[in-house]
Amino acid sequence: MRPKINWCSPLPPAKSSIAHDYSATLLPLLREHADVTVWCEQHHEVDAEFADDVEFFTPEKCDWRKLHSGVPIYQIGNNIEYHAGIWEIARRCPGVIVLHDTRLQHLVAGIHREQRNDRANYRRINSRFHGALAMHVGDVFWDHGASTEFIAAQFPLTEAALENALGGVVHSRTIFEQLAAKKRWPLLYLPLPYRAAPRAQQREKCAPFRIVTFGYIGPNRQIDVLLRALHAYERREQFRLDIYGEFWRGNRIPELIAELGLDSIVKLHGFVSTETLNDALDNASLGVNLRWPSMGEASATLLHMWSRALPALVTRTGWYAEQSDDAVCFIEPRNEIRDIHRNLDALLANPLAFAVIGENGRRILECDHDPANYARAITDFAVECAQMQPRVAAFQMTQRAAAVLDACDVSPENPLLQNVAREIAALTIAAARDKSQQST
Repeated sequence: MRPKINWCSPLPPAKSSIAHDYSATLLPLLREHADVTVWCEQHHEVDAEFADDVEFFTPEKCDWRKLHSGVPIYQIGNNIEYHAGIWEIARRCPGVIVLHDTRLQHLVAGIHREQRNDRANYRRINSRFHGALAMHVGDVFWDHGASTEFIAAQFPLTEAALENALGGVVHSRTIFEQLAAKKRWPLLYLPLPYRAAPRAQQREKCAPFRIVTFGYIGPNRQIDVLLRALHAYERREQFRLDIYGEFWRGNRIPELIAELGLDSIVKLHGFVSTETLNDALDNASLGVNLRWPSMGEASATLLHMWSRALPALVTRTGWYAEQSDDAVCFIEPRNEIRDIHRNLDALLANPLAFAVIGENGRRILECDHDPANYARAITDFAVECAQMQPRVAAFQMTQRAAAVLDACDVSPENPLLQNVAREIAALTIAAARDKSQQST
């Protein structure tokens, strides 16, 4: 019998790479292995090709029986517009969590401060997963005394997303090793899937060389650093910088461009169509994808650059540091301006060498990031996790029981202790029976 999957994700036309590059690519491939229903919290129409078999939900209005009827696979990212509702239902209906970001303070803080004004619960979550210090730093953040990037680097809340999970999928070997060491969840590492584009016609690159950066431009994308590096570079007129995408609220990037006198070489394009972006990438000589601090994510932005054989500057951190140094150009944290200048010098001296770096990236994309392999692997993993649900429930009950009993009289005669012991024993027996049936 074919498995049933409930795929919880944003969909196009949402301005999200998880919608456009990830789910839109995977859904036809997933349906080769399972019956798939897509669950979406968008408050506008989805693209026509996805209109069938979509369940719209809110945390307050969700068909829980239908959601329980298959294995839920929840896409968790930091954008509260597209992932807050998914976060909410994932905490009520256990499933497989796909962590597109692992530093999740942006999501959790956004839900509790911006949507709910629920300071008490935000404090409780920080304290539960990271202790009293995280709770106090969270208070400073709540009162606008610290940035989200700062608190996310110290207290990421990764485990909060996995609290009720049947299993987790991550796209970074580093994150996989960190979480696997805790021995708490079934985990699967898979390279982020991305379909390589047909090879574009090669265009001759000459000065002024075009530099491109794109995506959602949050504060950790270091656009201000890139602009200051260009301003300080003596041969900056040899380059043009094109920035595609939307900026975070309250940014001062347009003012900074004017202050640094870069209006003639820097252009802001906003959100554009995929076709327009691809044309820009095909005409560029260098991509920029800096992240500091990293939110723990694998980068669809870098994979998109690789799909166009475009060499890219990346920060040596997190998932980016796992990449081969012959497929990216590394920028060291806190030495960004020096390293940007070093790479601009190298590009001017030997543009063909940079083209080779882009080709190396494309080969990695074709070999390691195949969407068909990903769809098959995540389906198999979801089925395995669903079969392990009694064991997961037993472990979670043991944890909750330990927390309750820690504050209670735990003498053998205590009825509470006896009831808890019976429930744990029943779940443990069920888990053992399930494991025995699987082995036969």
